[in-house]
Amino acid sequence: MTYTDRSLALDGFNLNPPDLAVLDIKMPRMDGTRRSASRDDAAGASRCRYGEKCSMPISADLNEAFDKAVNELIAWDGGGDEPSVNFGGQSTLISAIAGLAERHNDTMPASVFWRMVGYANRPDHMMGASELSEDSSYSTGAWCLLQWVQNIKEQFGKSQAGRAGLPRGSA
Repeated sequence: MTYTDRSLALDGFNLNPPDLAVLDIKMPRMDGTRRSASRDDAAGASRCRYGEKCSMPISADLNEAFDKAVNELIAWDGGGDEPSVNFGGQSTLISAIAGLAERHNDTMPASVFWRMVGYANRPDHMMGASELSEDSSYSTGAWCLLQWVQNIKEQFGKSQAGRAGLPRGSA
């Protein structure tokens, strides 16, 4: 995979960790020399480690993918497979996008936040409403999105299992 800047590379590395990374010394916003230095930096303020919160702002591409992931979640009726969105030229599950965004503490754009609040306040999706009312960060939004994906999968799985035992034409 080829990345054009630091933010995309770090997000891509966390989504699909490479066995080997070749970093161009002239890569915009992150070159091989700076990456090596940041890796050895004890403070760690300039890098994102897997599973930790990230002090680096969310990349524009991840921001866009998260926005689309929220739209796909709202449109998903539970039928079929989990939706995916384009991220870094690849079709990526919305739960994977949420997993990447969950590490960022940036405030979500108001349009994304309010769409999520609207979804959270629907009678069948109340989980997440109180969390979003306290924190409009990508971290909280991503946590909510992951919970909603899991709930939809569980609900759809139960409805499919219930129909499996019915005679044909009864559903």
